[in-house]
Amino acid sequence: MLYTRDSHKNVVNQVVKGKVFGIPHGKMTILTPTVASHNVIAEKWNGDVLHKTPADYGKSIKTLLEYDFTEKDESKTNNSSISFVMEIDGRNDLFLGDSDVDEVCTSLEELANRSELTKGFLSQLERDLTSPNISALENILEALGTNLADFFQSSKEEQIVFHTQDFFVNEQEDFVTEYIVPNAQKNQMEPILLTLKPGAKSQEVKAHEGEEFGYVLKGSIVLVVGNKRLKVKSKETFYITGKEGHYLENVSSADAKVLWVSTPPVF
Repeated sequence: MLYTRDSHKNVVNQVVKGKVFGIPHGKMTILTPTVASHNVIAEKWNGDVLHKTPADYGKSIKTLLEYDFTEKDESKTNNSSISFVMEIDGRNDLFLGDSDVDEVCTSLEELANRSELTKGFLSQLERDLTSPNISALENILEALGTNLADFFQSSKEEQIVFHTQDFFVNEQEDFVTEYIVPNAQKNQMEPILLTLKPGAKSQEVKAHEGEEFGYVLKGSIVLVVGNKRLKVKSKETFYITGKEGHYLENVSSADAKVLWVSTPPVF
């Protein structure tokens, strides 16, 4: 299913990453596909895809067992597969189906970078194969912008001002990411401070539904959007939609520092 439809079969919503649907006693949050993967297959849905018989249709179990399932399926239909988190009465269940493994690993890696835990451990945690000890739970909560006391507290006053000690810093070999509002994942907007070393590239931001703003505080960077390369110097800004994948590159001989804001959160 690529769309939700009304009684007249009119498209009312895309089932893409970031969408949240209300269901009885809870909600369903879509993890994949990305907007880009969705759009590729949606354009052909009523023709090539909807009326096409799958290659493995009608095959015997014996024949299917002979398939090489270690080879990654990079077909457009597989890349558009839906995965989601279903929350009902306080319980969260992760449904992956045959979703793209790279997209799942990306989400795990993002949390791993913030919490200083391994992707393997987080994967086991998501599948309810292990439970975090106090130390691991503290790391995860810090990455999500909260702490043990606030996590177990039913309600708290919303934090408005964030100090340097509240920032979460992720240091990589070529760049440093400062999450200056560490609990921004739950908000509509997420700001970061990104420092790129000479010759370094940021992580690629894949296509998404939303917009981004950047202000170069120091040095200069090249904004790469699709096939376009746009230079942005100190005290200059950029404003883009998330229709295409993009990243920042520092082609200068000095560090570059950028205030980068995304809505919805994608960093």
